[in-house]
Amino acid sequence: MRVRPAIDYDVVVDLHEGVVSVRLSVIDVSVEGLGLVVDEMFAGKKAGELLPLVIRVPGAERFEVKGEIRYSGGKPGGKCGLLLKDLAEGPRTALARAVGELLERGNSA
Repeated sequence: MRVRPAIDYDVVVDLHEGVVSVRLSVIDVSVEGLGLVVDEMFAGKKAGELLPLVIRVPGAERFEVKGEIRYSGGKPGGKCGLLLKDLAEGPRTALARAVGELLERGNSA
């Protein structure tokens, strides 16, 4: 189940490449993946490549995870989908709680 973040219940995703970090625009989120707006920083990357991410959801510690590009429009401003790889139990539980909260609010994607 995919849900859209809310203004008062935001899912924050930062992309870290070396010393550069950029906040990404989240379109939707599920327990296993993210829909994002393609940023210039990863516009040229292809399906299968991994992106180092830091994710924060309300009421949980931030966590680091790799996001595998599943599809991408390839151009800044387009859409892309990421599969979250090797999620530990704590982050998976935090995402499940966030998805459940947003679903209850009627924010299904």
